[in-house]
Amino acid sequence: MIDKNNFKLNKYYMAFKPIVFMCILLLSFKVSSQTLGVKGTVLSEESGQPIPGVTVIIKGTSIGTTTDFDGFYTIDAAMETILVFSYVGLEEVELTVTEPIHNILMKENLTGLDEIVVVGYGTLKKRELTGAISSVKSKDLMKTQTSDFASAIQGRMAGVSVRQGNAAPGENATITIRGITSFQDGGSGPLYVVDGVTYIENPNITPQEIESIEVLKDGASAAIYGSRASGGVILITTKKGKEGQMKVNFDSYYGVQNITSGIPLANTLEALYINDILYRYDDINFNPLDQNPDGLEYNTDWMGLLQVDSAPIQNHSLNVSGGKNGLTYSVVGTFFNQTGSLINSDFNKHSLRSNTGFTKGKFTAQANLSVNFSKQTREPYGIIYDAVRLPPYRPPFDLNADVFETNSEDQTNTERVSNFAGKLKQESSNKINNFNGNIQLGYEISEGLTARINIGRSYYNKKDRFFQPTFEVYNDLGEINPGASNLNAQLRLGDATSNRSIDEFTLSYKKSFKKHNFNFLLGNTYESSSYEFYRTGANNITSNLTPVLGNGEPIVGTQIINKTESISYIGRINYNYNWKYLLSLVIRRDGSSNFGKQKYGTFPSISAGWNFSNESFFKNLKNTISTAKLRLGYGTTGSDRIPPYSFSPVVISNVDYILGEDPSLISGLTQPGYADPNLKWESNISKNIGLDVTFKGGIAGFEIDLYEQDKEDMLLAITTPISAGSTPVNGETYDRFLTNIGDLRNRGIEINAFYNHKFGPVSAKFSANFTKNENKVVKLSRDGEVVFDGYPNIIRVNQTEPVAVLEAGLPVGAFKVFETAGTIKTDQELAVYKLLDPNAQKGDLKYVDTDGNGVLNNDDKVYKGSYQPDFEIGFNIDASYKDFDFSVQFYGVSGNTIYNGQKQYAYSTKRHRDLVYSWTDENPTSNIPTPRSGIEHPNVQTSTDYFLEDGSFLRVRNIILGYSLSDKLIDKIGIENLRFYVNAQNPITWTKYSGFDPEVGSSNPFNGGLDRGDYPVLATYSAGISITF
Repeated sequence: MIDKNNFKLNKYYMAFKPIVFMCILLLSFKVSSQTLGVKGTVLSEESGQPIPGVTVIIKGTSIGTTTDFDGFYTIDAAMETILVFSYVGLEEVELTVTEPIHNILMKENLTGLDEIVVVGYGTLKKRELTGAISSVKSKDLMKTQTSDFASAIQGRMAGVSVRQGNAAPGENATITIRGITSFQDGGSGPLYVVDGVTYIENPNITPQEIESIEVLKDGASAAIYGSRASGGVILITTKKGKEGQMKVNFDSYYGVQNITSGIPLANTLEALYINDILYRYDDINFNPLDQNPDGLEYNTDWMGLLQVDSAPIQNHSLNVSGGKNGLTYSVVGTFFNQTGSLINSDFNKHSLRSNTGFTKGKFTAQANLSVNFSKQTREPYGIIYDAVRLPPYRPPFDLNADVFETNSEDQTNTERVSNFAGKLKQESSNKINNFNGNIQLGYEISEGLTARINIGRSYYNKKDRFFQPTFEVYNDLGEINPGASNLNAQLRLGDATSNRSIDEFTLSYKKSFKKHNFNFLLGNTYESSSYEFYRTGANNITSNLTPVLGNGEPIVGTQIINKTESISYIGRINYNYNWKYLLSLVIRRDGSSNFGKQKYGTFPSISAGWNFSNESFFKNLKNTISTAKLRLGYGTTGSDRIPPYSFSPVVISNVDYILGEDPSLISGLTQPGYADPNLKWESNISKNIGLDVTFKGGIAGFEIDLYEQDKEDMLLAITTPISAGSTPVNGETYDRFLTNIGDLRNRGIEINAFYNHKFGPVSAKFSANFTKNENKVVKLSRDGEVVFDGYPNIIRVNQTEPVAVLEAGLPVGAFKVFETAGTIKTDQELAVYKLLDPNAQKGDLKYVDTDGNGVLNNDDKVYKGSYQPDFEIGFNIDASYKDFDFSVQFYGVSGNTIYNGQKQYAYSTKRHRDLVYSWTDENPTSNIPTPRSGIEHPNVQTSTDYFLEDGSFLRVRNIILGYSLSDKLIDKIGIENLRFYVNAQNPITWTKYSGFDPEVGSSNPFNGGLDRGDYPVLATYSAGISITF
C-alpha cells in the first residue's frame, strides 16, 4: 500500500500547484533547467504491493537510484527528463518528469511465455511446450573459447552431459543426453539438425555462427525424428538477418594455454631408489648407472619436453547482417587458430556462413550456405607413454636432430630413446573441406495452410597424411644401431569423401476458433548418403625431403564404398484450449536400407500439458507464482546407427585354395565371417513428467523433470565362437558380427533453476542445473552372459586384460575387476596366500578369492563402480554494474570412477613416484606393491581395482570480466557498442584424482572411464574485444 503521508503530500501539492509554479518561474528563466527532487513509490499493478530494488535511471546517463524496501525512491532530475524504471520480470516503464512526485505501477512481463522455441519441423511458443526441451542462446555459447560448440554447452543444461575426453586442438567433445543409450561406439550420440538439415555426427559448426541451440531430451519431443533420435536431438539455429540498418559486429580474442596437471613421476634419485628395490627383491645384480655413468648429472623431464608453454589460441569473427523490403541477410566469417600444448599439435579453421531470407506476400524463401576448411596436426600417437617410461637419468637430446649418438652398452634404453625421438619426427595431419547448403521455400496456400519444401546437400572430404621419416642412431664407437634406427621411411595417405542429401516436403495448417487452437503437420522426408574411402602408401621412401608415393615401394591399398537411404512419413497434431490444456500427438514411420528383412519401423508419441496457473482456483497465488505448468509425455524413438550391409555376410575375393589332383593354388572367393539377417531396430520407450514454475513475473523459476527410458533390442558386435571358423583374410579379421543382444534402462531427475536480483546498482542472475541418471543393463540375450571390453593401456592391448563389462544389473561399461586387499606384509600372510598363488612374495598385491574356491579367474571379479557419475551440476552467475559485466561458470560431477591407465603404465615401467614408498622390509606397513621386473606381474596387472580412483571434480569453467564504453562515448565515436573483456577458462579444478585430468570420456561405452593418456583439458587465459557498428 502507498504511504498515507505520501498521498497527503501529493494532495497539498496539487492544491498549491499554481503558487508553486509561479515561484519557480521567478527563480528561473527556464523551468526545464531547474533540478527537482523527484520522488514517489513503485507498486505492482497486479498486487498493489511496493516493489523494492527497482532501478530508476535518467535515460541516456548513468545517474540513477533504486527503490527501498517500501518501494520508495528519490532522484534529482530536471523537468522534461525521462526516467526509466526497470526490474527483472517486469515490463520497463519510461516516464517524463512533469512534477516532483510520480507514483508508478509496473506489471509483469509475460513475454517469456511467448518466447519462440524451435522444435522439430517448426516452432512453438514456450507456453505450448509439453516435452522436455532445454535451450542455450548465442551469448552463453560465446563465453567459451573453442572452435567446438559442444564444449561450449558443457554445464549449461540439465540432462546434457558433455565430456572433453580428448582436448587436442580440433577434437570435439562427446555429448550424451540422458545417459548412455547404446552399446556401440558412437551410438549414444544425439542427432544434430542445423537449420533443418540432419547430421549424425557433430556438424563442426563454430559457436560464432549459432543463434540458439534447443535440445529435445524426451521421446515425446524427439519422436518427430523417429529412427535417428534414440540419443536425443540437438536443434541448431544459425544467425539470420533482420530488416533495418546494416549491422556489423567484429569479435576477436587472443590467449595462451597451459597444461596445469600431470602424473607424479620419479626424479633421478627416486628412480634409482626404485630400481634398487626392484633388483634387491628380484635378486638381480644390475646398476642402471653402469650403462649411464653420467646419469647423476641429469634429471630429464621427458614429459616437459613434450609440452609447449603458453601455447597461443586466437579467434577472429566478422558478422554483417541487415535487410530491406523483405530481403534479409547475415554473413559470418571466422578464423580460428590453436597451437597445442603438446608438441607437434595445432589446428586451423576458416569458416564462412551466409544466410539469406526473402519474403513477399505469401511466399518465403531461405537460403543457407556454409563452407569451412580446417587443418589439424596431431601429436604422435602414444607419445605420453614414451615420455612416462624413459628414465630421468638419460640425457636429453636435440629434438630437431636427424642423427643421435648413444652409449654402445645401453641397448634397451637406446631403443627407447630412439623410439621417442622418432615419434617426435612423425608428421600426422588431416585436412577437411566441408560444404553445406539448403534452400527452404514456403507458400501460404490459404489462410493458415502452408506448404514448405526443404532441399539440403552436404559434401565432406577428409585427407589424412602420415609420414615417418628415417633417422639414424650411432653408438659412441661410430657404429650405426639398426635396432634403434629407423631406416624405412613410410608414407600413408587416406582420402574419405561423404555426400549427403535431404529432400523434405511438409504441409502445415493452423486454425483457431473461440478458445480452441490447432496446429497440424504432415510431411515426407527422403535422405541418402554415400561414403568412399581410399587408403594407400609407400615404404622405403628414398629421401625425407621428397615424401611422395613415387619415391618409394607401393603397398596394397584399401577401398571402402558405402551407400545408405532412408524414407520417412511424419504427422503431428498440436492442440490447446485457451492456452490452458495442451495436447501433442506425433507419429513417424521410417524405412532404412541398413536393415534387411525389417526395414520399417513406426514411432508414435503423445504428450500433454496443463497450465494450472490459469485456473480460477490459482488466482490468489498469482501474486507469488506467475506461471505453473505440468507436463506428461510418452514417446518412442529408434536407432539405425549400424554399419551399412551389416545384415548381409561379406564375400572376399583373391583368396587362395589348394585344388586338383596335382595340388595347386587357385584364386577364389570366401565368406570369412557371419551376419545376422534378422537385424531389427533398436527402440527407445520414453516416459517423462515435468513441472515448470516461475515466480513474480520471472524473477525466479525452476523446471523439474522425472524420466525413464527403456531401450530394447540393443545392437552390439559380438565375437564369433572359435568353433564357427571365422577366418582372417589379408590381415583383416572377421570374428565379430552385429546382432540384437539386450535391453537397457535409464531413469533420472533433472532440475533447472534461476533467480534474478538487484543488489543496489548491481544486477545479477543466478542459474543452476542438476542431473542424476541411473543406467542399468536390464538383460542380455543369453542369461548370465558377460561381455568384457575396455583396455586401459593403448600400447599393450594384447598383453593386458579388459576392465569394463556389459552385464545384466550393472551400468554400461561398469568396472568389473579383481578386488585387492592391500599387500602381503608378513611371512604368515605369505604362507596363506601361496595356497592361491605359489609364486607370490611379500610386498605383492593380495587378490581376493571372492568365491573361495582357491582359484583366481573371471568368476572372482567384482563390480567396482562406473564412470557414469551419481550426479552432475552446473552453476552460473551473470552480473552487471554500470558499464561492467562479470560472469562465472562452475561445472562438476560426483560419484564417478576412473581407471588411471597412466598410473598403471607408470607402475609397470617403474616410473611412478608412489613406488618410492612401496613395501620393503624397511617400510613393512605399506600397501603400495613392491616393483617387480615383469611388466605383466600381478602387481601391475590391469584387471585389478588398485588403479581405480574417484573421478569427482568441481571446475571453474569460465571467469569473464568485461567493460563496455558508455552510451555517450560510443555516440561520439559513432559506433553502437564497444566491449573489452578478459577470460580465464578452466583455471581451477578441485579433485582427488591423481592423473592428468578427471574429465575423461569416449564415444565408446567401454572406454568412457579409461584414462588412456589422451590430451588433457587445458587452462586458457585470454583478452578480447567486441565492436558493433
